Amino acid sequence: MLTAIDENKKIVNLLEIDVKKLTGKYFCPFCKSELFIKNGEIKIPHFAHKSLKSCDLWTENESEQHLGLKKIFYQWFKKTDRVEIERYPPELNQRPDLLVNDKIAIEIQCSHLPIKRLKERTENYQSHGYVVIWLMGKDLWLKDQITKLQRHLVYFSENRGFYYWELDFKAQKLRLKSLIHKDLRGKIIYLQEEISFGQGRLIECLRLPFLSQKLLTIPLIVDDKLPDFIRQQLYYCSPKWLKLQEKYYQRGENC
Repeated sequence: MLTAIDENKKIVNLLEIDVKKLTGKYFCPFCKSELFIKNGEIKIPHFAHKSLKSCDLWTENESEQHLGLKKIFYQWFKKTDRVEIERYPPELNQRPDLLVNDKIAIEIQCSHLPIKRLKERTENYQSHGYVVIWLMGKDLWLKDQITKLQRHLVYFSENRGFYYWELDFKAQKLRLKSLIHKDLRGKIIYLQEEISFGQGRLIECLRLPFLSQKLLTIPLIVDDKLPDFIRQQLYYCSPKWLKLQEKYYQRGENC
């Protein structure tokens, strides 16, 4: 975590202060237990609990990727917008990674989490009038197949269809994957755009799926082996393809 409360009950943000100047004791803003400062060679300086037993909002150590992305996005937002890191609105009983302009919760998700917990967090934000944007780290990038968890992290807009946000900490890129759909083999296809970290106003980058723009398309890729694939699926009685074949029979279009 990057914020703590000092002995005078003031919030200390490690992204706004020289860690070498810190003295005294520091406490978790949520559970009030004592923290210590970790300042190693891999992760950026951060606070850590002496014991997590009493804290419900911090259940695991943050990765280098997560801490680094929070720092980058805090500094990026700060150029043009009001941003707070790890703020805890009491009505939410949860803590977004970043809170932008008081009502936009930014969640940087670098690890898997239960779908039930994801839905609870999202619905809680929405019920209290917050907009929540989930941005996915490396372990949750889209690949050839989409997982159940990723389905719940996909957004939709009229301009971009189904879309998904990814963060590439190593390459310092924000990626938008849009027009997401499956081809006939079941492989995920999408249009990919990249924005370098720090480029432009971040809040406008995140509004890209809703901006008026020319019609986007994905180049058609001719699959010469698709007929052989379909015959194979029917031969092995694939339920999906048998159901599709039945529809064509009923319409008199199967040969």
